[in-house]
Amino acid sequence: MKRNGYLNDRRLAAGYIRFRLEHKPSGPYLLRRKLKKAGVDEAIIEDELESAFSPGLEEELAGRLALVKLKGVRERERGARRVHGFLSRRGFSGAIVNRICAQILKGEISGEGHEQ
Repeated sequence: MKRNGYLNDRRLAAGYIRFRLEHKPSGPYLLRRKLKKAGVDEAIIEDELESAFSPGLEEELAGRLALVKLKGVRERERGARRVHGFLSRRGFSGAIVNRICAQILKGEISGEGHEQ
């Protein structure tokens, strides 16, 4: 199995990260935790996360998910709470989650007018 590449941690990590980013976007913290649980070496995980998350990608993904979560929410505080919990559970960094929630509270991001 190893000779045929079926037991390749690097391939597993890269494939898993790519799949999650395309189908169920998640932040690096959740991806790291899932891959560690699968027994992938930490050095491989870090290499593959660094390769997959170009500068700004995490914030871009979190912003897109926030817009989806805000759809139809009119109250800023409620929207910020909803987005905060959702993005945190999805493994996005606290700094990015807090920055997006601050923008929601300031009215810079809203769920109104965004069709997805």
